[in-house]
Amino acid sequence: MPLNIHATQQPQSHETLYVSTPYHFNPDIRENRENPVMTLTSLLSLLMLLWTGPLPNGPLPNGPDTLSGTIYDAETLRPLHGAHIMVPNLQYTTSSGADGSFALVRPDCPCRILITMTGYKTLEMDPAQFTGTPVAVYLEPRAGLLSEVVIRSAPVPDASPRSYTNSSLESTEQFMQRLNGLSMIKRANYAWEPSLRGMSDSRVNVLIDGVTMVSACVDRMDPVTSYVETENLEKVDVSMGNISFENGNRPGGSVNLITARPGFDAGFYGEVDAGYQHNGNVQKYRVMSGYSNQRNALQAAFTLRDAGNFTAGGGERLGLSGYTKMNLKVDAGRDFAGGSRRWFTWIGDLALDAGYPALIMDTDKARSHLISYEHEWRNPGSLISLLRVKPYHTRIDHWMSDYNRDVTTRDVMPGMYMPMSGKTRTTGIRLESTLISGRHLVRATMNLHRLNAFADMLMEPVDEQVSPMYLINIGDAVLNNAYVSADHSWLMSPAWSLNTGLALDLSGRSLNDPVAADLLSIEFPDASTGRFIAAANWKAGLQYQSDEAWGISLNLSGGSRLPSHIESYGYYIYNPLDDLFYFGNPGLKNEQSTQVNLSGFLNGDDRLYGIEASLFVNHIRNYIGGRATGDLFAAYTNYDAALYAGGEAAGYLNPWPSFGLTFGLAGVYAQNLHLDEPLPMIPPLEAHFGLEWRVGSLTLAAQVRHAAVQRRIASATTLETPSEAFTVIDVRGTWNLRPDIQLRAGIENIADTRYTEHTSPGNFPSPGRNAQAQILIRF
Repeated sequence: MPLNIHATQQPQSHETLYVSTPYHFNPDIRENRENPVMTLTSLLSLLMLLWTGPLPNGPLPNGPDTLSGTIYDAETLRPLHGAHIMVPNLQYTTSSGADGSFALVRPDCPCRILITMTGYKTLEMDPAQFTGTPVAVYLEPRAGLLSEVVIRSAPVPDASPRSYTNSSLESTEQFMQRLNGLSMIKRANYAWEPSLRGMSDSRVNVLIDGVTMVSACVDRMDPVTSYVETENLEKVDVSMGNISFENGNRPGGSVNLITARPGFDAGFYGEVDAGYQHNGNVQKYRVMSGYSNQRNALQAAFTLRDAGNFTAGGGERLGLSGYTKMNLKVDAGRDFAGGSRRWFTWIGDLALDAGYPALIMDTDKARSHLISYEHEWRNPGSLISLLRVKPYHTRIDHWMSDYNRDVTTRDVMPGMYMPMSGKTRTTGIRLESTLISGRHLVRATMNLHRLNAFADMLMEPVDEQVSPMYLINIGDAVLNNAYVSADHSWLMSPAWSLNTGLALDLSGRSLNDPVAADLLSIEFPDASTGRFIAAANWKAGLQYQSDEAWGISLNLSGGSRLPSHIESYGYYIYNPLDDLFYFGNPGLKNEQSTQVNLSGFLNGDDRLYGIEASLFVNHIRNYIGGRATGDLFAAYTNYDAALYAGGEAAGYLNPWPSFGLTFGLAGVYAQNLHLDEPLPMIPPLEAHFGLEWRVGSLTLAAQVRHAAVQRRIASATTLETPSEAFTVIDVRGTWNLRPDIQLRAGIENIADTRYTEHTSPGNFPSPGRNAQAQILIRF
């Protein structure tokens, strides 16, 4: 007779924020990780693997040395497929099968068991609750929380649970803005660009499901974050600096937007929700439906957002700030006996008439497609814990113009319309594997992809007597890239571990349009537009963890960043930060980065409180930036060096099971050492506070965000201006009327404060008071 365990027995019912860096692991059991990598010799062998059957995989037997059971939905009593069962400080990990069953080797230590799953409350259990017979475990659905946020800047997984309550009325960018150490560059009320520790654009790698996707707009009006919807996300994996190599090597770090997939054996199900925001008359509609049995799963989700012009704090209405956006995501999966799965995913996104008040142009249309096929094997061999192969293709088309603007009186190119278009095509394959031998774990990654990029512009004078002019902004750039990395963890003792890694970035690149190549050769006669460049990277980290009470780690890393295709091949590209038109430089040197990261955490008894902190220094040689070459023009060049330094701190306090407090603090100092002035677009010191209170089916939350004044501005390289301090207060609530009906409501910027983010070009103001409401119906 199985035992019954219910999620309400957990000491905490709030969402868990996993703060992880290199992983501890047990040397006696293969680990089922979500982040591994394999290498294959050729694309032909990959295509053959796509059609092979599952590799052998054997389950653990029941018995006194095994933790086993079945996981169910507490409301529907359906078995849950894909729930994660883990021992955090040892990193024992497994997942439930199609019938909800699981088995895990019993840990030989005083520790706890965590059971997590998308859309459900985290359950904490004691190994003593498993008596040798299977246990029935019941997870309770959560009220609209994103399942997991992983911020890799502190030493130990699951060091600090914190709540990140998100409304699906928020865009992906709005949700990410509340993550500690991450800020957003706002050019409009749409398509914000993430910045990690003051670094953005090509210094931060943004991926969707591990897939490389490259924006098409040369003016950065379509960051990758704009092509995925918040409610389709399962996890946001943020790596600060070079803590992890698995998602690429960039000095600022990486953001991997991991989308949710359907479970198996759920039958027919679906969701319908509708929401409204009064500021800008924003309407949002979403429908999701799917069907799955024990072996097959199919799910589709469609989202429509329509927004008018919004009002800034104090009542100023900003023209040309609305947009219309549609997103469709389709997943199809097949689960094979023995631990093998295949997934097909398509994400399509279309944005129309998106206004950019901070810029001189607006987006007429932005269209994207992401297609991927993934084949995964779990425990296929004695040393291999996981193999994953994912070929993919992405395509983005972007059209923008200034036909809705009065171009006769503007300062930049007056009397001239400048419609522009851009497109990128990325085709690649991502290979992953995890290997375990004794006390050593190796996670390897290979990402091979080819980028094709093209952009052009038509300059149309208002005066019809003047002839128009056609320009190629990116002349058919082709970049063949190969990225290979290996992360190694060595468990030297139960408390000490050493983590090392190597990565190699290779790129063969060329500019295939002869006219574009000739134009750049005039500016840079000694540089070739076709070349092969490489970058090597390394890291080493030592960490100590005393159970889960406290831990500390020191991480060192060094390496190179390759210049982006725009930095190398862009031509006549407008930069609103300095009102200059930029030329790429095909002869740029790689940026050379050396980083030091010190981090630690402290947790109280029974997780009543917790705090974590990170300090970092990042010295970059051959720093790539703009240098003016005339009154209207600038070129990318290498400066001698730049320095970034700063830190983050975050904590939580849970005085009662139904009430929690959180706080965060982040600050960055950045200096161009060559020009002896601050670097541009660096966010000021920021602090945020949050509280959450749960009473029965009602959840109430409030957040306070404060940004200090920013007087450190760049003058030689930009037209940056200081920004003033501000404080913004948001309140939100969720009420579960029934298990299948949920109401959400809230007020953002409740005091109607007028404020401007320092990272917003042209002092673009943020929205004022915004009341919102939403209803969600599940079936």
